[in-house]
Amino acid sequence: MSIAKPLKNNLVLIVTGQSDVLLDYLIGFGFRVLVATDGESALAIADDIQPDIILLDVILNGMDGFETCRRLKEYESTRHIPVIFITALASTVDKVRGLALGAVDYITKPIQSEEVLARLRTHLTLQSLQNELQEKNERLEGEIIEREKLIAELDAFAHTVAHDLKNPMGVTMMHAQFLLQYCEKMNTEDIQKYAKVIMQNGQKMSNI
Repeated sequence: MSIAKPLKNNLVLIVTGQSDVLLDYLIGFGFRVLVATDGESALAIADDIQPDIILLDVILNGMDGFETCRRLKEYESTRHIPVIFITALASTVDKVRGLALGAVDYITKPIQSEEVLARLRTHLTLQSLQNELQEKNERLEGEIIEREKLIAELDAFAHTVAHDLKNPMGVTMMHAQFLLQYCEKMNTEDIQKYAKVIMQNGQKMSNI
């Protein structure tokens, strides 16, 4: 099974109301980085550009990070994007609230760049593996549908063959039985007539 794609291919959306030292650090490690300064901008960027992961500050001007996360997970187009909260709120209640809203992780300030990098690596790898598993499941579902379709077609063909065989076989058996029962009383012309019917129906069955 393959692992997550290289970091240089991953796009990170940082959502913070302050200048963020993470920007240069992540770019230095090969990430492509976008910055949003408020929740509304974050929602628009996430919907339009589809980043691979979002680092979301809880404290924002206007809509806070919790509400932003709730909306991200509410929308079909963005609910799959992993969200990591970054905040000075270190209480268990705040962490539980963030995770309950759909965040995958929680980093408390002061930020340690190495910790952020490690968590990004972890969750990007998990997301990549999850996407790969989903693709395999979809392929398997498609194969199952194709097999069920083939089985249905084979069943229909078998039913048709059985039906087509039934009529000429019945006629053949009837004429053969008649010949066996009355051949001694029949002239050559009558025997030839019934034999011809048997031959014709035998040919029909061989052609099916």
